[in-house]
Amino acid sequence: LTSPPLPPPSPPLLPPQPPRSPPPPRNETQLLSVQIVTDAFPNETSWQLRSDDSSRRLIAQRDGFDTPALVYTNLVNLPFGSFTFTVFDAYSDGMCCAFGSGQWRLVLAGTVIAAGGEFLESSSFSFNVPFVPGQTPPPLPNLPPLPPSAPAPPTAPPATITVSIFTDRYPSETSWSVYQQGESVASGGPYSDPLTELNTSVSLTPGQFTFRIFDRLGDGVCCLFGEGSWAVVDADGRVLARGAEFGESENLRLSTGTSLETTPAAPVALPPTTPPPPVPSPPPS
Repeated sequence: LTSPPLPPPSPPLLPPQPPRSPPPPRNETQLLSVQIVTDAFPNETSWQLRSDDSSRRLIAQRDGFDTPALVYTNLVNLPFGSFTFTVFDAYSDGMCCAFGSGQWRLVLAGTVIAAGGEFLESSSFSFNVPFVPGQTPPPLPNLPPLPPSAPAPPTAPPATITVSIFTDRYPSETSWSVYQQGESVASGGPYSDPLTELNTSVSLTPGQFTFRIFDRLGDGVCCLFGEGSWAVVDADGRVLARGAEFGESENLRLSTGTSLETTPAAPVALPPTTPPPPVPSPPPS
């Protein structure tokens, strides 16, 4: 008898396969670089970044800038969505160009998407994330074109002014600066001698300039803690400006050719003079 054929051998058992790893999560964020170039008064500048949804959630903020003409950079990792960036100036004169050439810039995915500097109290810009590199960014603000240059006038000799400070009892709180064409050209203080007159000569290009005086504790130089005062005088001794009572600071735009004495007082109208009646001569004796 013939034996039945044997069944084919079973295939070897393979070890169980490990479970597949889930796919890596999609990167749904982009890096925003907030760049601030400070002007001459960096402590006036601050910024906020908020979501554009109904919550207006604060995403990031920055203040406390303390060095003029310096670039500050902050990196913010943003999820996909809509956002609004707002920059503030506490003195309402923006970041450019009266007191230095400050500016702000937003860089997203390696592209500058917004920039500015000339504003008053605040300036805002809204944008969406993601921004695709190579995509055309929104147009950046352009400065107005410069007028055609006129022939250069003959160079005038420099004008000299004197900044006179009479300190109060806390002279270390007092300081001042003079600006011309957006740049600081002279400064003084803090001082160490109370109730003392201190004079500083400053050479300027003839024309307009800005004088700014500060009190660190916001109580001026008069009259709670001594009768301090300040004055700006030209080379001929004419007073361009003077003062004493102010808060944290006082800001004046002056000219080397205009003084307080150059505006004459309005004439006072006097009543017409009536001649006295004639006195009769005594009769001859």
